[in-house]
Amino acid sequence: MSEQLAVIAHLEILGFLGLLATIVFYKGLVSGPGLASLLTSTNGGPIHSERLVLLLFTVFSAGQYFTEIVHAGGTLPDIPAALLGLISASNGVYLGAKQFR
Repeated sequence: MSEQLAVIAHLEILGFLGLLATIVFYKGLVSGPGLASLLTSTNGGPIHSERLVLLLFTVFSAGQYFTEIVHAGGTLPDIPAALLGLISASNGVYLGAKQFR
């Protein structure tokens, strides 16, 4: 019985987080400066490649980790070293480019 409650609670938490992410994404598309401002400068200039790389690696990493959670049966697995390396590299590229901009 308690195992079933744990599974139900886990699914409710995942559903809530998914709904919250959907709401934030929708609000970003509809109102405010929009999601395009994640990739451009404040004055609407061209897309900055370092911002694009950081966004893509962040989305890829989150998707990869979520897939691992699903395959692990809902437990939080360790983050693979290769994934940490990709995240570190993309953040390093972003910070390096921001330093010289």
